[in-house]
Parts: sequence; C-alpha cells; structure tokens
Amino acid sequence: MRSKLADAFNRISTRLGDLWGRPSSQEVAVCLQLMGLMLSSGVDLTLVFDSLQQQVENARLRSALADVESKVTRWGWKLAAAMAEQNGLFPYYVILMVQAGEESGQVAQRLIRSGQLMERSAQRGARVRAALTSPAITFSAASLVILLIARYVMPRFAEMYNGLNIPLPHVTRLALAMVAAVNHWTFPVVVFATLGVVYRQRLLFREQLFEWSLGFGPARRWVGVVLAVEFCDILGSLVGEGVALARALTLIADRAPFTSHQSRLRAVHKELVSEGDFSESLRHVPYFPRSVYSMLAVAQEAGSMETLLAAVKTTLEQEMEVVVEAVLTLLEPALIGGLGAFTAFFFLAMFIPIYGTLQGL
Repeated sequence: MRSKLADAFNRISTRLGDLWGRPSSQEVAVCLQLMGLMLSSGVDLTLVFDSLQQQVENARLRSALADVESKVTRWGWKLAAAMAEQNGLFPYYVILMVQAGEESGQVAQRLIRSGQLMERSAQRGARVRAALTSPAITFSAASLVILLIARYVMPRFAEMYNGLNIPLPHVTRLALAMVAAVNHWTFPVVVFATLGVVYRQRLLFREQLFEWSLGFGPARRWVGVVLAVEFCDILGSLVGEGVALARALTLIADRAPFTSHQSRLRAVHKELVSEGDFSESLRHVPYFPRSVYSMLAVAQEAGSMETLLAAVKTTLEQEMEVVVEAVLTLLEPALIGGLGAFTAFFFLAMFIPIYGTLQGL
C-alpha cells in the first residue's frame, strides 16, 4: 500500500512540477544518466547537450541545460560549477559527484551514479510524503471546518449577542475578538506579508529550524536518520568510484545542507586526517544514529567501506520507516485532539452566554 502511495506521489509531483515549471526529480535523474551514457559512448559534449535539449519536455530543465552548455563550451566553466548556478535544480550531491568526476577524469561515470543517487533520494522522499498523507488530509479538513465556522457561523452569534445586549464572559469576548481579527481585511494582508518575509529569509529560517530540531528529541532523531542515510549513500557512491575517503569527506562537507552540519563534517575530516580513525571522528556529528559509528568502525577494520556503507544505508532506511511510523502514531492523534479542542473552545464560548441567560429566566 505504502509503495503504491509513493508511486502516486511521484506521478503527482511530476504533474505539479510541470504546472509550476520545475522538473521532477525523476526527470532530472534520467537526464543526468542519459548525459553520462552519451559521454561514456564518446559523443561530443555539445552534441550531448543538443540531444538532451531536444528530448527534454520541461521548459525550465531545457533552459538550464542550454545555460550549462553555454557556460561550459563558450565560457570555459567547469561542468560542476555551471550546474551549481541553476538555482538548486541539481541537488548538492550531484554537484559534488560531478566535481569528483572532473578531478579524476570520470565525469560520465559520475553523472550516471549521481542520477541513480537522485532516483533513490526521490523514492525516499515519496515514501515519507505518502506516509504523511493521512495527517495532512486530517489537518486540512479540520482547518477548513474551523475557518468556515469562523467566517459564517460565529458572526451570526456576534450579531445575536449585540442585539440581546447581555454581558458576555471573558472567554466569549476572546473568541469573538479572534473571529473579528480573522474576518478583518487586514488578516490576509498580514498572512501574505508574513509568508513573503519567510520566503525571502528562507535560508535563515531553514538554518534556525535545523538548530531547533536538534534540541527536540523526536525531531533530532528524524533529522539524524535522514542526514545519515544521505551521507552514507553519497559517501558510498564516491568511495565506490575510487575517491579517497578524506577527499570524499571534503567534497560532502563543502556542499552539505545547513552551515552547522558542514562545520561538523569538516571537523570529521580534520580528525580523520590527523588521527586516522573514521568511526571515532564521526562523533563530531552527534545526531547520527549510534549504529552508524559502530558499523563504520567494522567497515574501516575490514577494509570494505563501500559494501558496508551500502549496508548501513539500507539499515538506516528501515529505521527511517520506523521513525516515520512513530511520529505518525503521535502526530495524528495530537492533530485531531488539538483541532477538536480548538473547535470545542469556540462552541463553548458561544453557548455559555445562552446557557447563562436561560439560567436567569
């Protein structure tokens, strides 16, 4: 059932991507793998880009490919640098894989591998979104009911109480004030202005949200598992392609998400270079699951880093499923209870004056 929902989300995200102009992860992943296959077959880079632009349907991806081609063939840019200038169209791990390929002269293989990485990442994201479908529907439906009550039901009670000219308890006055604020013309202006500020400062908010999540138990566990899965997947791909462990860590640290996460990964690299113990140096990233440290210690001893990194990734993906289930077990009842309490507050606030009036008769 979960896999069917994930497939459905992949299709929906593709359609929404077309609607908003952004290509889906699947489209970009296929494009990268085609680029790598053509380059490995000896096709000239200019012909590769021309061919891809003819095949790609998404206008934004086609424009990005044209821009990358221009920067590389006309202005002499490195392929990784040109791809990094496409406003996040290519994820950071794609950029670092291509950068590693340029350093080793294996760009084609790295493009294929980065496309596979992107496909796996998209599949993980689709599974998580599928799991969150039910809570999202519950929250949306309950929020719509509350807004309809605030917009159409509560004003009727306000008119009735004004006509009766009866003293209102504090809870009723509070509820009516909240409804008046929601129905005032300034409310949507404030909401959209706030969303605009958040959007403009999204990178800062993103960093702050990351730091906040590390201080909250369930969120810390979730963030740690997600980052560890991504880290092991990317590191395993780089090491499997012959990149030295220290260099792979540098590449990941330079382009990893979140500034503080980058700093911790640089500390890992520094200790690895000075002490040579990879598993111990990883303790600079304290939010990674404990299994990562122990299994990578075994990998370092056995000398089979790529194989055991893949095994760690698979184990962590299973743990990610467990974490999602645990979060959902708490989230859905909490949403229902919270929204139910909110609705009950408004109804009680409206009926307390009526009850008081009837008591006085």
